[in-house]
Amino acid sequence: MVTVIGQGLNRVDGPSKVSGRARYAYEQWVADQPLYGAIVSATIGTGRITRIDTTRAERSPGVRLVMTHHNTPAQGTPDASIPIPYARAYPVLSGPDVHHYGEPVALVVAETFEQAQAAAHLIDVDYAAEPGRYDFTASQEYAYAPETVKGRWPTDTEVGNFDSAFETSAVRVDERYTTPYEFSQPMEPQAAVAVWHGEDLTAYVSCQTVASARAAIANTLRIGAQRIHIATPYVGGGFGSKP
Repeated sequence: MVTVIGQGLNRVDGPSKVSGRARYAYEQWVADQPLYGAIVSATIGTGRITRIDTTRAERSPGVRLVMTHHNTPAQGTPDASIPIPYARAYPVLSGPDVHHYGEPVALVVAETFEQAQAAAHLIDVDYAAEPGRYDFTASQEYAYAPETVKGRWPTDTEVGNFDSAFETSAVRVDERYTTPYEFSQPMEPQAAVAVWHGEDLTAYVSCQTVASARAAIANTLRIGAQRIHIATPYVGGGFGSKP
């Protein structure tokens, strides 16, 4: 057994990351003429898409494809029996319903990244917004404890008797503290490069659990996991946003 708590450890990938030599998912140059995708995100928190017009985007220079819920290929559905949520199918653009702010509502594929971004701004989307709850403090009456955490761990754990120990303590501090929302900014942005080799797919992705990423892609595309190959030599920060 090796004890590492309290000891300084070298990050073997540190020099590569701080010097710019680490190649992240987006930096994998795997084709002479790659295509680029730009996502159009929902501007409401919950509701439905009532109209989406892609005419101008489709006529924009360099555009190869504009995908919405009207022409998205069939995808797998999430299977709750799979214990790891990150390994389940993750369908997108599968319907007009909007579940959260920033949810993808369209995808533009073009010959350059700039062309894809420019065309994405030309898509017109109308929504029927619905009331939502976005303030944790104001919506505490709706809070509840799930039966389990991630489908397998108990929601609450208890060791000892806090109430009696607190009451008999020589010194007691009883205060409530709140903190503002915080958003992580990893070194590597969310990105992926997909390369097809016949019926096999190699995905250069930014993830922390390679097996789950492979399963999620296979379940979403409804193809065998043996056809999915995941490459993720570096993760430029996870912070809970890169499964």
